[in-house]
Amino acid sequence: MQSNTIRIFTTLLIITALTACGGDDDGGAGSAGASAGSGGDGGTGGDGGTGGMAGTGGMAGTGGDGGTGGDGGTGGDGGTGGDAGDASVDSGVDASDEMIDAGVDSAVPFECDEGTQDNDNDQICSASCTANTCDYGTCDDTSGTATCECDEGWAGETCDVCATGYREEVVLINSPRSCILNTPATANMRMWLDANDNASFTYSASRIIEWRSKAPAGVGEVVDDGNADTRPVRFNIGSVANPRRVVRFDGVDDRLQGLVDIRHANYSIFVVGKASGSEAGEQFFMHGMGETSVNRGMRLVARTNASSLRYRHNTPNGNDELNVTADSSAMSVLLANRSVTLAGNVLTAFLGDASQSIVSDLSAWDERLNIALGRQVGASTLGALEGDIAEVIVFVPSLSLANRTEVTDYLKAKWRL
Repeated sequence: MQSNTIRIFTTLLIITALTACGGDDDGGAGSAGASAGSGGDGGTGGDGGTGGMAGTGGMAGTGGDGGTGGDGGTGGDGGTGGDAGDASVDSGVDASDEMIDAGVDSAVPFECDEGTQDNDNDQICSASCTANTCDYGTCDDTSGTATCECDEGWAGETCDVCATGYREEVVLINSPRSCILNTPATANMRMWLDANDNASFTYSASRIIEWRSKAPAGVGEVVDDGNADTRPVRFNIGSVANPRRVVRFDGVDDRLQGLVDIRHANYSIFVVGKASGSEAGEQFFMHGMGETSVNRGMRLVARTNASSLRYRHNTPNGNDELNVTADSSAMSVLLANRSVTLAGNVLTAFLGDASQSIVSDLSAWDERLNIALGRQVGASTLGALEGDIAEVIVFVPSLSLANRTEVTDYLKAKWRL
């Protein structure tokens, strides 16, 4: 009896030892492949499966196969199952390494060499702004392309040439270059009224009583008519740092008047101004009548309606009228030019970069003109201008085509047209 008891106890010890080697969960956690093989030897399929779970996730299924193999009596197959688990571990590690490598590669930013940039993120490196990119301007490369915004008066890709309407000023050697407005020559000039010239004005209670001419000997000035209520004002359409002042008329009765001598067959008259589109009918920039004859009149007028802004130049024997579609909130350059040979246009309106012109054969004046800006000469308030006059220049005789172009370019540059 004792012998049998010892024999049973010994058998239990052996089973317990075998179970401890392969079937226990904690034992399987020690080594993925080896634990899976020991599970098969244990002969307990379920325990073999647990042994498989002790490895990494992918080994669990393989460990289970090892247990099944144990049930079939081929414990060694369980070991093979463990080998398969090892292969899964290797595969998983390799795949994990590839994912890590890919993540590292995608996290590396695209970089450009010094002096270049990729601000538009197209992975193409372009030149970046440097201290020398723009000669007389400000560089901006935020768009991915370095571009120059030129200072006033400069143009070109690197802001190294004078803009149209400007000329390079002669300076001392080694001094910075400078572009200044190419102001017109005063030869043959009969009137030059410049609203941006502070020295040209005299005021009373902030209203204009005199607008002096910059023409030689001061000819061509205009003054008020003695009525404080009809005096126009100056108004800044620019900025505080860079003012551009105009003479603003109220559209009711504002006017300045004077005398201009254009007794000649040829003349060139430039007016920069704008008329309100909200007031239908005629609005006079300039109106004049002969010194003795009321029939000898001149008009440079804007006529507005719902669809167009029309410029008209009236002379002793007829009218020249341009019908244009224009933005009445923007200023225009008007040129009334007459030549005996009709080498130039009688009336041209410059609207931004575009222009329209007409040519006709009209008579010349044989008297000096009483001239008014803002409305008609005399007591009538018809045709009162609701708008601005920025500059008026009159040449007698007329300018050549080249010189007219120079004056037009100057006016467009000065008034940002």
